[in-house]
Amino acid sequence: MHNNVQNKGPEVAATTSQTHIKSISAKRSTKSELKATVYADGERQPIVVKGRYAQTLNALVTSSSTGITALEVSSWALRLAHYVFILRTKYGLHIEMERETHEIDGVIGWHGRYFLLSHVELP
Repeated sequence: MHNNVQNKGPEVAATTSQTHIKSISAKRSTKSELKATVYADGERQPIVVKGRYAQTLNALVTSSSTGITALEVSSWALRLAHYVFILRTKYGLHIEMERETHEIDGVIGWHGRYFLLSHVELP
């Protein structure tokens, strides 16, 4: 009986692991996707951005002159600086950050406001 339990253990673990992997990959396939066109140096380059990076790009394009802060998009952008970093490095977008000071309970600090300077068009 002891051997029976041992033999079922790895099978159950393997089945659970495979099920878990399938559910993770199913979640990943539902990421939002954004197709955009970037204009740089007189050239037109189509890009496809997915997930939070797509949401960040969409927020930057729609906010144009006002820019965005992490607080303004805090319902979904828990790592805004990282999303901006990826848009800058992987997709070559020109995004600037301006520091804005704030005071909370007598403590002075600053946060960043991000502006998209690249010419990007959304369909």
